[in-house]
Amino acid sequence: GGDTTASPTHVITLQVQGIVPSGAALTRHLAKAGDSIWLSGKIGQAAAALPNILAHPENIRVEVTDSELTRAYFYPQAQIALGQKLIGIASSAMDISDGLLQDATHIAKASEVCLDFALADIPLSQCAIDLHGHQQALQYALSGGDDYQLLFTAPASAQASLQQLGCYQVGQVVAKQTRPAVDDWVVINGHSIENKNMGYQHF
Repeated sequence: GGDTTASPTHVITLQVQGIVPSGAALTRHLAKAGDSIWLSGKIGQAAAALPNILAHPENIRVEVTDSELTRAYFYPQAQIALGQKLIGIASSAMDISDGLLQDATHIAKASEVCLDFALADIPLSQCAIDLHGHQQALQYALSGGDDYQLLFTAPASAQASLQQLGCYQVGQVVAKQTRPAVDDWVVINGHSIENKNMGYQHF
């Protein structure tokens, strides 16, 4: 990943690399109109935990990170096993680090298509809803970062297989030229997104 950011303090970053068979890598540039959009799991949990963590850092100890939200923030689970199962199924894929809508634009631009999300199908955490209310939990899911769930596209023929894997269908890939505005790489329920702050801004 890029991991491009700025900070007034020193930051140590670790990077792990692997090897994938030739032609088997899941990339961002092969999504096609007619594909469905999928998520590997619920999103917005880490973002929902962050306000309390920032407000009360003195309370964050190992013994209090047993809630669903704080676990999602401190111990994100890379979806490696699922990613391997998606080889040969998904047409494009990436993980969500900076927010669903913002990261979705990377697939849309690389594939020169538009990703149209169905708002009612976005999988939310009940803990986030209980703590912040449905509307705020939904906003965390759309633009909050640090989820590291997989966002991917796949042909309609893969629907049954992906549902068996516990994935969530959240929209459709449509041809870019069908959108009324040339800048609409990502839309919700067929409509442009009014709030263009769609995720974490590194600078």
